[in-house]
Amino acid sequence: MTKTKKLNNLFDDWMKDSDYETYHRYGFMKDGIIDEAEFEKQEKKVLFISNEANVENHDNSPKTITDRRCQFDEYFNSEIDNWSGKMRERICCLYQVVIKDFQNEKTPYKVANKFAFMNLNKSGGGNICDIENIEDYCKKYKDYIKKEIEIISPDIIIWLGCNTYDKKIPELLDAKYIKKNKCKIIEIDSKQVPIIRMWHTSYTRIRSADRLNEFDNLIIDKMAKKLSYELKKINWN
Repeated sequence: MTKTKKLNNLFDDWMKDSDYETYHRYGFMKDGIIDEAEFEKQEKKVLFISNEANVENHDNSPKTITDRRCQFDEYFNSEIDNWSGKMRERICCLYQVVIKDFQNEKTPYKVANKFAFMNLNKSGGGNICDIENIEDYCKKYKDYIKKEIEIISPDIIIWLGCNTYDKKIPELLDAKYIKKNKCKIIEIDSKQVPIIRMWHTSYTRIRSADRLNEFDNLIIDKMAKKLSYELKKINWN
């Protein structure tokens, strides 16, 4: 069975949970590996984890089922990120930092199908992350969230959200801070996977003047510098 099929089966079970109506008032947003064939080709498998989608003021009616994988694939094909926060474009740029390959720095959409992406809260929330809500959701659906990560089986996780990272949300998923590794680690099939503390892509109040000098966009380039610094701390190759 393919990983994509396993993920879809997992989501089907997730939506059958007896408390689904309580925890998913906006519906359910699937996610995971954008393009399994491309993902499996990559030397290093990268997973981006975000808190939740911003569904506040969206026209989606309650209980709508959407799929982030299709939305990233749409960006790959259209070459245009029409989201106000440019999340897809920025994640693609950060992916290039992780793999240390900037040949698509002016065409980031070309890598939009080479990694995996998931939200913790599959229902979404407002434009300000509610930490207590995320914590409650992760406690309730810990087994499902961990299973999704296990199916994806990444080599590295980029955690988009310093607030939830610092509030020990990764620890709710059995991650541990390992001093010698200089980061939090989650074990998947006996493999220790580093979890990198990174700003969310919507974070724009960046005071640092440091740039990586790989991207023309100032915000993206400063984000890239931040991620590069965090990767150097763990001696990421």
